[in-house]
Amino acid sequence: MVPRPPRRRRLLPLLATIATLTLLGFLQACGGNPAGPTPPGPAPSLTAVTPNSGSTLGGTKVTVTGTNFTSGVVVTFGGVAATSTEVVSSTQLTTTTGEHASGAVDVVVSIGAQRATLPGGFTFVPPSKTPNESPTIASLKAQGSREDEPAQFADLGEEISVTAMVTDKESSPDSLTYEWSADIGTFSGAGLTVKWRAPTTGGTPAKATLSLVVVEKYQTTNDSGLPVTAENRVTKNITVSVHDSVKEVGDMATEFLTNFSKSEVSVSTVMKDFTPSCSGTADERKDVEDNRDSYIITSYTIGPPTVRIDFDGRCSYGDRSGDACSDSHTEWHSTKKEDGSTGVAKGVDHVAAVYLSGRWWLCSSDFEGDNTLGPLFIR
Repeated sequence: MVPRPPRRRRLLPLLATIATLTLLGFLQACGGNPAGPTPPGPAPSLTAVTPNSGSTLGGTKVTVTGTNFTSGVVVTFGGVAATSTEVVSSTQLTTTTGEHASGAVDVVVSIGAQRATLPGGFTFVPPSKTPNESPTIASLKAQGSREDEPAQFADLGEEISVTAMVTDKESSPDSLTYEWSADIGTFSGAGLTVKWRAPTTGGTPAKATLSLVVVEKYQTTNDSGLPVTAENRVTKNITVSVHDSVKEVGDMATEFLTNFSKSEVSVSTVMKDFTPSCSGTADERKDVEDNRDSYIITSYTIGPPTVRIDFDGRCSYGDRSGDACSDSHTEWHSTKKEDGSTGVAKGVDHVAAVYLSGRWWLCSSDFEGDNTLGPLFIR
């Protein structure tokens, strides 16, 4: 007999069945779902947003109506996610708008990959801008610490206090920013009261301009209705007269005595630094005129002045009015016009000065010493 070949056609279906059963068992063991992913629920829809407008600053609580709302829903207004979203029912939810520029925007509800859109469903409206008035710098005061020292006065190197009085309707003075500056000298400290120190060197008299900028920052909205920080800035200046008082008074006293000692110099030039506000000025002018009428000064010596700045209003010699007192040792040799006799006046000349209108002025002159030339030479 001839042997038959193997029956392969029956073997192949059997192997396929075994493989299928093995794969199903593997999927079940691994938690697989041979039936495929769970199909999504019905897509949401949108019908209305109430209210349908609100502030660009956000915070408007709205009710959204539609269908098929479920947990996990996300709501956006013009692409900006809403907050505090709560599903009330499958047809209603509540949410709160975020910040957005002004204008109508689309409202979108998303549940997973499914979404519904309500075109132009909500309009952002900018709030009315509340006017904010600028602060007011009511006054600036610059004052040194010496007794009776004039306001807005400083000697070289002197430190004085500078104080501002500021009011504002919306902000307390403590919440404002104060920016102090000066064209010369330096500031120290901050706030409403600071210190300013005059430069230690430089020509005098000089003017220093002290400036204060008060800055108020406040919250408002821009043209799109979005929140921004704005500011008001106001400026006020004060001028301080800077002096080297000892030198200035001493120089004036020396110049006065020098001009007086030159008989050819006019009375008006001799008296140019005297102020008419002092009674001693009229007395001194009379003395200079009488001296010119009666004497010719042939030689003189004027020593360096000793100056005191007191601002107490009096000079001790002669009880003269003065904020500064200058003493100079002097000696004059003169010829009397009437008879040609000569004489010497030697002693101390006391010159008083006052501070008025931002500068020093001479106020009186009194001579104390041996006078062999007669009472009209110099008092």
